[in-house]
Amino acid sequence: MEKQMQLIRAGNFKENNGSVMRTINMLRYQYHKLKSVEYALPDITKGEITDSVNYLYEAGYIHLRTVLSKEPSTLADSDFDDLEAKLTAKGISLLAGGINDPCINLSGVRIMARKRRKHSKIDKLSPELKATVEDMMKAD
Repeated sequence: MEKQMQLIRAGNFKENNGSVMRTINMLRYQYHKLKSVEYALPDITKGEITDSVNYLYEAGYIHLRTVLSKEPSTLADSDFDDLEAKLTAKGISLLAGGINDPCINLSGVRIMARKRRKHSKIDKLSPELKATVEDMMKAD
């Protein structure tokens, strides 16, 4: 039973890391307060978010700084509620599929990125060309 719980926690950890990354990515070029990340993810406990933020920081995917002083900091040196985060170049690369991390599940991100907008430039093409482009997109 304990081994099953460890597998569940490990799976949740990967999912949580992906959720935290996607949330911080919403405003890629600005910092997000960790309290806001927590508020945006009501199905994940603060402890789990803290674990994910710690991993993402230590792996180099996010920057952390204090809200008031704007000085770089870590979870070891500052309270969770006093920190804000933004993606690093490595974090952006991970979300874009340039690199992989076995501890982060981003399957939802890649699926959404492949969906075509309802009204895109493809809709303006001739029917034959549109069919060809859509077939090419499916093959990708």
